[in-house]
Amino acid sequence: MSVLSCPYIKFKGQAAERNLIKAILNSPQASSSSKNFPKVSVIGRNKKIHPDIDIFQIKDKDQSSKRLIGLEVKVIKIIEEKRKKKGWNWEEIYKGIGQALLYLQFGLDQCGLILGFHENVPNEKIEEFEEELKKKVSLLAQILGGYFTLGLFLWEKGGIFEIVKADRDFRYSNYGNQLYGKEVEENIKDFRNLLLSRQFLWDKKLAKSCEYAEK
Repeated sequence: MSVLSCPYIKFKGQAAERNLIKAILNSPQASSSSKNFPKVSVIGRNKKIHPDIDIFQIKDKDQSSKRLIGLEVKVIKIIEEKRKKKGWNWEEIYKGIGQALLYLQFGLDQCGLILGFHENVPNEKIEEFEEELKKKVSLLAQILGGYFTLGLFLWEKGGIFEIVKADRDFRYSNYGNQLYGKEVEENIKDFRNLLLSRQFLWDKKLAKSCEYAEK
């Protein structure tokens, strides 16, 4: 079956975002040169983080260094009022972008937002949404920054379709201490070192149901 003939994967219920994480980490694309950890909630010793990182990835950047990536996931739907469909729940998209950007405070190199679709979204609306984003690729890339990936998860086992792909790393040290203070910079470095040494907690129960997640 070709990709074009595959039915769109859709999500429902209170576990929709959790099931989207499962779908992403059961897709063969997730196995390519990365270590994947779902729902990282604590870094270091009892350092509860806000927001938690939906999907944390460690990738080989080159022979001597690693790239740390955090992906936020959101399931978007059509808002319905009095049984009439009104449009997308844009608030969830804006919230997802904001949460993904906040991942950078933990010393990550790149971040991103991956969108899945609720079961109430007709196929033609998914196609319209995808085409609208494609028209704005250059603008979105400039707004979000070169370290941000915006993607859609459309098909089971199909992997993430990247509308905007991160092509460089965020470097907090470039901005100098004068913007946010030496203490903040030291905290960022501490978080990064803890992540690199795998001193963090992730949802191992969820990981057990994901083929390409660290157990």
